[in-house]
Amino acid sequence: MEMDMEGTILEVFRKDLTKIGLNVDTIRRTEIFDEEEQVFPREIPIEVTIGEGRSGEKYILGISLIANEEEVRNFSTLSSLLERMGMKGNRIFLAVHMTKEALKFCEKEGIPAFFGKLVEKEEEGDVLETITHMMLRRG
Repeated sequence: MEMDMEGTILEVFRKDLTKIGLNVDTIRRTEIFDEEEQVFPREIPIEVTIGEGRSGEKYILGISLIANEEEVRNFSTLSSLLERMGMKGNRIFLAVHMTKEALKFCEKEGIPAFFGKLVEKEEEGDVLETITHMMLRRG
């Protein structure tokens, strides 16, 4: 059985996102193209998702099960590219597990981070257990 992890992560953070005015139902995955309509290089693995707030403001979200510093850097690069292409938006990073280095990078870049558990290394802890715990805790 395959689980839609992006959808699950959005559901886990639904209340947090609603508090800042972002409706989870408006969030959609987006394909990123440069000016010549070429797909952005695949060596940057992070998916970028776009959401819209209650007042029409745009949000650019990075969504990850386990966020390391490289993933957050890639998200920062992609969101900067989107801004240069005219898609301005508030940047947010969501992660079930986030390494301390990734959190430090978010703070340095001014990217708000929502995460379930702060970990030392990527392989630490059980992600599904954290998701379950977060869903129960946030009701």
